[in-house]
Amino acid sequence: MTLRSAACDVFISYAGFDRDAAASLASSLERAEVAMWWDAQLSLGEAFEQQIQRVLAETKLIVAVLSREALTSEWVRWELSQASQNGLHILPVLVKGVRQEQLPPPLHLLPALVIPLPDDASASMDAIAKHIRDLVQTIKRTPPRRSESDARRRLASAAADTARQAAHIKDRKTRSAPPPPIIVNNFRARDDQSALTARYTASEGFAAFLQAANISVGFSSFQSGELFLLGSTPTGELMVSVEKFRKPTGLHASDGALLLATLGHLYRLENILGPGQWLDGAYSHCYVPRVGYLTGVLDTHDVATTAGGDAVFVATRFNCLATVSSTHSFTPIWRPFFISDLVAEDRCHLNGLAVRDGAPAYATAVASSNTYDEWREHAAQGGIVIDVHRNAVVCDRLSMPHSPRMHGQLLWLLNSGAGALGYVDGIESGTGRFVPVAFGPGFTRGLAFHRHYAIVGLSRPRYDTFDGLELADRLRATGEEAWCGIQVIDLTSGRCVHWFRIDGSVRELYDVAVLEGVACPRSVSDLDDEGLDLITIDAHARPGVSSSVRR
Repeated sequence: MTLRSAACDVFISYAGFDRDAAASLASSLERAEVAMWWDAQLSLGEAFEQQIQRVLAETKLIVAVLSREALTSEWVRWELSQASQNGLHILPVLVKGVRQEQLPPPLHLLPALVIPLPDDASASMDAIAKHIRDLVQTIKRTPPRRSESDARRRLASAAADTARQAAHIKDRKTRSAPPPPIIVNNFRARDDQSALTARYTASEGFAAFLQAANISVGFSSFQSGELFLLGSTPTGELMVSVEKFRKPTGLHASDGALLLATLGHLYRLENILGPGQWLDGAYSHCYVPRVGYLTGVLDTHDVATTAGGDAVFVATRFNCLATVSSTHSFTPIWRPFFISDLVAEDRCHLNGLAVRDGAPAYATAVASSNTYDEWREHAAQGGIVIDVHRNAVVCDRLSMPHSPRMHGQLLWLLNSGAGALGYVDGIESGTGRFVPVAFGPGFTRGLAFHRHYAIVGLSRPRYDTFDGLELADRLRATGEEAWCGIQVIDLTSGRCVHWFRIDGSVRELYDVAVLEGVACPRSVSDLDDEGLDLITIDAHARPGVSSSVRR
């Protein structure tokens, strides 16, 4: 179809995820004889952003179909900003459970125009179309406020502003096919309902991003007791592998293996598949817990490996860094200067560990306190970064910092109580300053990198509120709702370019890891019997009798 020459009264703005709802609304508006436009009417002979600019300059009302995905859509935001600049009336139409209080300013100030949109009820859709028709009749068309030459300059400026995003937006908006499906495999026969109540959504192109980068992403949820591995199938689908572990926390990818901390164990999960081997025709890697240490309940947080391959971890309950022991629960290797005793009391909530040149370099704590549970009183601004070698605080006044990581010669971390990703500037001087780069709509915890991308974990509030933290104020100011999942942040711009979201039973994540060179992984847990039948043999071993054995 070509672009209508006559002015239209209604412009439909929507995200690609909501195309079915937008199409149904467009059909109802046509039956109601409302002059409307949506992007199914784009002409192939003209740049689509210019067509949209022209329609918006002539219409009366913009109807915004708003789902959670639409609220994060850059293109929907751009269309609404253009409508606001043109002085147009905006009618938010909420779908997929979005509530009015979740809308960002100024949309949340339009309560009378917020209309629920049942996707499957044609009668309700027709009623909505009639409401829109009646509303349009009360609105006078706004005359152009600029000269024709000024309008041309405005169009050129708008086109330049959107040039960087035009390629992927055009591809998304002109495709009629839905995004690739998410395949979810929950391998353990469960005795709970978490697998049934967790719902997964992802940004369009996330699977393609993983495939192009030749990576997978893993993250742990101690709250739901699950290890998630995200990969891409050869046909371009997003594969989600979910396995049950007892309170998994720290997760670290190193030397082709995964190091995973749980309630009372530290496991090394090895990939049992060789190059070119596939399990069940779907998985390029399968991680099995081959080595495990019974540490007891240490409230283990971050884990890592040294240059020699030894495991090192944060024993939060004992306020120290530790390594494994073949005899005992752990071997302490360092504790902050302000911790007077090695006792089973979480005094400062030591949680994060950054390794540099193969050795522990920096640690994060919620407060520099030496009394059991005192750190909770300083959560808002008591957070610190400690230089392990100098045993000195090198950055302070943070809000519940987590996940310090060295990347590109910088120490990055998550200022979780503010929902921020950033780095510490001037850390070598001993008076470092946190520099925020990106904000995430949730309690930021879990951080990994791939080239110039940061993969950040997000969690929802544990007690339905972030009161007392800067994060609560930022969410209220932006009108956003905290959510659980991961975001891929482009460090060059600070923008979220991809995301994976979990709704339902899973509310909190702890750690994130990037699996380089891994296409489609899965794992095996120690909590079921599947590993008992998954037998593999070391192909490099030669059966026979050792020469040192005599009759």
